[in-house]
Amino acid sequence: MLTIQALKRFANLDIEQVLGQFLGLKFIIVSLFMLIKMMGKTERPSEWINKVPLGWVGFLGGLLVGLTSVGSGTLFMAILLSSTSLAAAKLVGTDVVHAFFLTLSAGAMHASFGHVNLEFVAWLLLGSVPGILLGGRLTLRVPDRALRIGIIVVLFVTGIKMV
Repeated sequence: MLTIQALKRFANLDIEQVLGQFLGLKFIIVSLFMLIKMMGKTERPSEWINKVPLGWVGFLGGLLVGLTSVGSGTLFMAILLSSTSLAAAKLVGTDVVHAFFLTLSAGAMHASFGHVNLEFVAWLLLGSVPGILLGGRLTLRVPDRALRIGIIVVLFVTGIKMV
């Protein structure tokens, strides 16, 4: 009965809005969790990672990215932050390489359906590529703790804006 009531209530909402608010809330919770976790740790993090659930999370996240384009960066960064103890530079690198393949496949699919404005893509790339190159170099120079704090702040602010 509660499920039916919930479906009736959410049936009139735009799925993009619901997903955006859900992801925003998740980013806020994950950023706060990571801040608390980071403040309690003083030793260098190991590279522990729980691989099996990440495969399922990857499937669901890929489905969301393919449907809505929400989260190719922030969604998976939140997942990596909450499920691994990789160093911040490795988190960023892992997320960027993953996003490349994820968005390349989703982009190719949407392009094949004619859902891409190539002029917009060109203009976005004109600024994005130099920004990525500079950001990638900065991860080599920024201390792990500062980079991790930066990631947490970006996730938190993104979550606030989405909610």
